[in-house]
Formats: sequence, C-alpha cells, structure tokens
Amino acid sequence: MSEPIPPEVDRFLNYSMSISHQLIDYMKEHKLTKYGLARQVGIKNSCINDWLSGMNNFTIRTLALIETKLNIKFKIME
Repeated sequence: MSEPIPPEVDRFLNYSMSISHQLIDYMKEHKLTKYGLARQVGIKNSCINDWLSGMNNFTIRTLALIETKLNIKFKIME
C-alpha cells in the first residue's frame, strides 16, 4: 500500500501543473513550438521540456523571467 501524498507536495504539484498548463495554452494561442517558446524566453530548448512536464520546481526568478519575456501574468489555480 502506498503512502498518502503530503499536503505540501500535493500543493506543489498543483502549482507546477497550473503553470505548465498556462504555458501550453500560451503556446497554442501564439502557435509556438517548444523551440519557438525557448527562443522567445531566451533559454535552452531542453528547459521547455522540464517546464511543460508539470513537475518542475520553478524559482521565483524563472517565473519572473517567463512573465516578463512573454508579457503574461501567471494565475495560481488549484
């Protein structure tokens, strides 16, 4: 039998998935590939895969970079 997920881990996963979904929505809306998003933000293409996985531990600095470069504001959804 598996252990229950601690509440703080569950909240982290919800936050991370929410940000990933918002990035995916942005990509669809702007018809961007992962490569295109990487170029627009100014980071390596491999980082995009981590971001879109829903398991990335975004730093505040990274969130600020993404918001600034894409001119967006993330909404934390639970």
